[in-house]
Amino acid sequence: MERVPKLPVESVPTESVASTELFWNYEFPLATKERLERMRQALADAHPISQEDWEDGFRKDANPEREIALWEHVTKFYTYFANKRVPTIAGRRELLTYLLACTGGYDSGRAAQSRLKQISAELAETIQGCYIFDTFSLDDPVAYPPDENEEWK
Repeated sequence: MERVPKLPVESVPTESVASTELFWNYEFPLATKERLERMRQALADAHPISQEDWEDGFRKDANPEREIALWEHVTKFYTYFANKRVPTIAGRRELLTYLLACTGGYDSGRAAQSRLKQISAELAETIQGCYIFDTFSLDDPVAYPPDENEEWK
């Protein structure tokens, strides 16, 4: 096994990591830009940022495609519940924050429920179950399955 040489301490950069650019300088393909634009539009009331800022955020990820897929999953459920069950802007911001907490798994979503003010505990349970199991719940009396023409994609 080949040994990796150790660097002398004086050769380690002392400047702050935050002061250096950490994202790739590349352009996303047109198809990816279109996906990002659809998400940006769908989430605009809860997460109003420019397309350029949206793209820059994904460029900073180690695996942008995986992160984009995660946000598409969040967007699918955000759109469904925002349109059917959460009419206010404050509620929609809370919905997005809650769905992002659910990306961390069951325990993360359960912990986030205690901070909800706009969304009932019962609705939060439905949202989390739908998100985790990637399905629209038969227990959700609003509309199952969602209308195809209401898809955000």
